[in-house]
Amino acid sequence: MNIDIHVHTRYYSTCSIIYPKDIFDKVRESNLDGIIITEHNAIWSKSEREKYKKEANEILILWGIEISCKSGLHYLVYFDINDYSFNFYENMDDFELFSNVHEIGGVVIPAHLFRYNKNKDFTDIFNSQIDGIEIKSNNIDLEGMYKSIELSKKLKITQIAGSDAHSLDIIGKYFTQFDNEILNEKDVVLAIKNDKCRPIINS
Repeated sequence: MNIDIHVHTRYYSTCSIIYPKDIFDKVRESNLDGIIITEHNAIWSKSEREKYKKEANEILILWGIEISCKSGLHYLVYFDINDYSFNFYENMDDFELFSNVHEIGGVVIPAHLFRYNKNKDFTDIFNSQIDGIEIKSNNIDLEGMYKSIELSKKLKITQIAGSDAHSLDIIGKYFTQFDNEILNEKDVVLAIKNDKCRPIINS
């Protein structure tokens, strides 16, 4: 299955110009099976998610979150959206995020890691703390991609890609291909933990 796992909408991400209702046609024309909405430091309410899923019909719509931490780094977090008690918030401590996400069975993935940190070595910081790495998005250049790939090999973690779309035309430019059928957020977590997915880059 082909899923763009990093998409922002103007619903909760003020930097995005994507209206949620416009996503459906874009997904259909982009050879995608679905998307994961990862707003900045916010998650849609259960009622909002259920309403949007009904409107999506056959398109798979899932949710995660992109958290901005104290370190200045951003992390994509995927977990069972229907069963968690952890409070996500902006500028939280990185290690608090790691600990709490793993406690609820989720996964933590640095987003566009080398965007502003080209010469930093994250190996010791992230060892055993992250579950994968985003190797390509609209906000990852070639140097950042190669550094991310190198780090993923050092840490032996899963590589993913997502568009990091803030405008409609970017959706599907980069996505993650999953080996097995994905029905919910728990399936995404399991695939990432077991390295049953791979990044796809559309030129």
